[in-house]
Formats: sequence, structure tokens, C-alpha cells
Amino acid sequence: MNTPALFPAIRARMGDWWYYTATFTFSDIAQRVKRVDEIYEADSLKTWIQRQVDNKRREQIATYLGGQKQHFFNAIVLGVFDGAPDWFPVAVTEGHVRTGVALTERVATAFGLVKLTGKEQIFAIDGQHRVEGIKAAISDGNYPELAEEEQTVIIVAHKTDTAGRQRTRRLFTTLNRYAVRVSQGELIALSEDDTYAIVARKLIDEYSGLSSDFVPLYPTANLPPTDKQSITSLISLYSVVKILAVSKGTRSPRHFLHGPPNEEEVDELYQLQFDFWNAIKLYFPEIREIFRSKPESKKAGKYRLESGGHFLLRPFCLVIFAKSVRLLMDRDYSVKNAIKILSKAEMEISNDPWKHVIWNPLKNAMIPKNEVLVRNLLLHQVGQDLDPPGYTLKEEYKVAIGESKSSYLARL
Repeated sequence: MNTPALFPAIRARMGDWWYYTATFTFSDIAQRVKRVDEIYEADSLKTWIQRQVDNKRREQIATYLGGQKQHFFNAIVLGVFDGAPDWFPVAVTEGHVRTGVALTERVATAFGLVKLTGKEQIFAIDGQHRVEGIKAAISDGNYPELAEEEQTVIIVAHKTDTAGRQRTRRLFTTLNRYAVRVSQGELIALSEDDTYAIVARKLIDEYSGLSSDFVPLYPTANLPPTDKQSITSLISLYSVVKILAVSKGTRSPRHFLHGPPNEEEVDELYQLQFDFWNAIKLYFPEIREIFRSKPESKKAGKYRLESGGHFLLRPFCLVIFAKSVRLLMDRDYSVKNAIKILSKAEMEISNDPWKHVIWNPLKNAMIPKNEVLVRNLLLHQVGQDLDPPGYTLKEEYKVAIGESKSSYLARL
């Protein structure tokens, strides 16, 4: 059982919730905050809030805390039952603070101390994995020096009767429904721990032709039909960086995604991208023309058409192309030679073998599937072994095109 303790806090109200914004040390969190299934009433609690703890995520958070000096979390929302926090206001008067601004009652009575007896049951309504990551960092002996670091917590009272569970369940769903998560594109644009994101941004900053005018940040990897100037999207550029960095079938080193980044590795991955895009420009004159153009000329619209267009100007296809390059690199081709080989494949998506595989000629729309088939069609066209060995290319191609006729079928 924990001992009684005082925590500095601010009391506030939103809706019909009174809550306390306080600070706990990491040690306080590890000692006082329990998982739902550790609380005696676990079965009934699971009827309204229970998330399976992802141990991999737990370890990732612990590694982040220990390895990134600039770590920071937003507030964790804690529910408390089997006791209610006692509030001890600390009166603030104009005699204490001479600001020249009138001191309202709300401000004067907002500050104080929250007392916990140590007998309460405390659990995370929002932030369960952060709690478990903190525990892994200090309680498992990984980074004990973090024990006295401080985390903002928002404390709300919870009752275990039916009405109380409904009330807390509504709070839980509200937090998750109305909190807008950062999009993948925004994470790529902002992350200082993801090596792939750092390299993608370095390309945009330094590589001629891949500026933000040509590689915009859209919420998805796709380019809207109205975009006539972009080469690809930030998300697809990030995917290319990630694909080329690691051999096919090999997992990315954890620190590539979660930091801390290594400057030499950033430079190495950037050089690989530099070579990739130089070879793209060398062997694909249409892409080279766009790279050399000004954004306002909208040259990409010349080759990305409503009726089809160039294979590499569709983000879905560019990613598959990068995977094919990586495959040939794993077969001991240089990135330049891999692209030279693949440049011999058909690049007009409205032609065979791409009709009905990645391009729907009836709807003039992309077919964002058949990735393995597309990769093997690329390999087959340039005389390379299929992947995986024994892949039934002709049969899969027949399934994809259905009843449609294809001149390419006779070549398989």
C-alpha cells in the first residue's frame, strides 16, 4: 500500500467534471497507477474500458524515454476510485502577487494541493501505454535515473456503480473520438527521431527537383486528380526512403524509427536516395523534364493524365518500383544498374500489361492492389527472376484482367 502524499495541482471544471491537473514523478506513476486487470474489480471494469497492453509498444516507449534526452509526453488522464482526492486550496491574494491585473476569484482559488491517502485505486483512462512505458523504464531497471522526472496528470474521480461506469466510459470515448491524431504526413514533417523522415525532409530541402513544390504534404500518399505539378507525395517519398534503406524481408533497425538518429546513417541513407533519384532522372526523360521545370509550368500534368500516364508519377506505382529496385539491389545490382534494367519495362499505365492490373480503362482510375503481381510483371518484362520463386505469373495475371483481352498474355 502506498503512503499518503501531497501533489501540487490546479483545480478546474469542464462540463460537469471537476478535475485536478497535477504532476506525478515517474516513480509515483509506477507505484500508484495500476493496470485495469490489476485492480480487484477488474472483471466489471473490463465491461467499459480495457485495452490490450502491447508489450512491444511498452518497450518502445521505455527506449524513447531512455534514449531521447528531449522526451516529452502530453497529460495522462487518471481515474480514481475507492477514495476521492482531498483538495487543499492555497489562497492567493493581491498581496502575494502584484501584477497590476485584477485577481479574479477563479484564479485566486485554482491553486492548491491534492492529497492521496495511498488506498485509492488509480488507473489510466487515457495514456495506458505511456504509463506502462514509464514503468518499464524505471521499474524494470532500464533507466532508474528517470524516477524523479515529472509527468503531468489529470485526475478525475470515478465511481464504480452503474452511473459512474457510464460516466467514465463516456469520458474515455470522448477523449478518443474528439482528439485528432497527428496524420502520417505530419509525423514525417515533424519527427526528429525517425531517420527515414529526417532523410525525406533532407531530400526536400537539398535535392533539386524534390522541393515541397513538387513533393507536397497531403493527408494520404495519393495525389489528388487536380494536382498537375507534383512528382509524388511526401508519404510516398518517405516510403521510398524506408524501402531502399533495408533489404527486402529484413526488419528496420528500431532506432531508425524511434531514434536517436545517427548522423552518419542519415548521410548514408541520403546518399542512397541521391543515387536513386539521379538514376531516375538519367533513365526516365519524362521525369527528368519535370525535375528541370518550374512548378508553375505544371509539367507533371503532361505525363500524369486522366487517361493514364507515366508509371512513376503514381505514388502507388513508385513505391512498387522502389521495392523492385531494392530486390535487385539484394541480388547485387547497384541502385543505378537496377533502375537501368527496370527502365526497359512498359511505363504507360494505360497500356498492357497494366490495363486492368493497376489501371481501370473504363473508369480512368487507379487499381490500388495487385502489388505482388505488379512487381513480378516488372521483373518479367526485363528478364529478371520472379519473386518469390515459383510465382504463378500467368495465372495471377489472368485473374487480374478477368475477361479482358490482353496482348501481353501470349508472352507469359
